[in-house]
Amino acid sequence: MAISLLAVSLCGGGVAWAWSVPDSLIDSSKWCGHSLTRDWACGRQGSAFAGTVPLHFPGARHIDPGTQVLTEEKASARISLRNQARCTIGGGETSSEVITRPRDGILLRQQFGDSACATPQHPVWIELCAGGGDDCITRLRVEGTALARVFSPEVTASATETVYRRMRIVSCSGQISLRAGEQVVAGGARGRNRYVLEVVETSSRTESQATTVTTETPDGTIITATSGAGSASSSAISIIEIGELPGRGPCTASFVSEGERTVEG
Repeated sequence: MAISLLAVSLCGGGVAWAWSVPDSLIDSSKWCGHSLTRDWACGRQGSAFAGTVPLHFPGARHIDPGTQVLTEEKASARISLRNQARCTIGGGETSSEVITRPRDGILLRQQFGDSACATPQHPVWIELCAGGGDDCITRLRVEGTALARVFSPEVTASATETVYRRMRIVSCSGQISLRAGEQVVAGGARGRNRYVLEVVETSSRTESQATTVTTETPDGTIITATSGAGSASSSAISIIEIGELPGRGPCTASFVSEGERTVEG
């Protein structure tokens, strides 16, 4: 039985997505699920869950809007979202989590980890939650095929604690539009190239301790002055347009061609 290996590196650090798919089991008409009028989830490799229910492969489970799909590190799952998108979740060195249809107009809410989605000829919206929880201030509009990674936060601590949260988005085909705060950047890949964007969220917090200063006046009076503790915080967000890069890069992954084939078929 032939095995096709998917290895996707989304960053210079060499972090990769990797999973094996038996070619003989790939059926574009039943990529995951049995009806284009419902949402489905399927396991692909390793430990994956829809809510608390394990996902297995082969096999498909109907899922309702608001379902959490979670994969452990190096595990992956597939999601069929009616006739709107085919998405593979996970496969990287860390766990991944998405929420399907968290609210009207949003196809996925990506909490952390990796996703790769192929859509038909109409756009879908994906929320990227680098801040964790429901704090999604970055929204991705996809028409075509796009890969997204929400990296784990990086923290630096001194007198000021600073948290960096980073996301990378790769457009393999079609167009993407990224909205982060007040910034909007749009573009797409041409020919055999890819188009890349990054988002960096930064939040800083400085804590000050209470201090007491005692002084004595010339007449011997003792004066004590105390300044209270306090804190100050700030945040910023920026979109880095890396732009069009030569070659397909991670877009050569087998999932890309498989996902595009299923939405076009």
